[in-house]
Amino acid sequence: MLDFVREQEKILKETLESNSREYRGEKINTYFLRQIQFLQHERLIHLLVTLFIGLYALLSIFFSIFSGKIEFIIVDILLVGLFIPYIFHYRRLENTVQKWYGIINNLNNSSFI
Repeated sequence: MLDFVREQEKILKETLESNSREYRGEKINTYFLRQIQFLQHERLIHLLVTLFIGLYALLSIFFSIFSGKIEFIIVDILLVGLFIPYIFHYRRLENTVQKWYGIINNLNNSSFI
């Protein structure tokens, strides 16, 4: 996912730095809006996965506490260990989408459109 984001930002930067009128205006705007839609879809999927992993981790912890069996702690550790990276990945996706919203707003408000 990070490679995708870097590639799209590189394409946008190169396009904006070029003097070609062909890529300015509506064409770059439409392309970049489509890329934002892809990223929003990815963000939604990761939000759902993150919420479910967090829910399962909480349920597993409660089950471990109320059952009193020490063996379930391994499952708790695995689920929490999976949940933490998902939180960071989702945060990165959210920040990228917010950054791209700013870029598209700048594109729409700039003088070359």
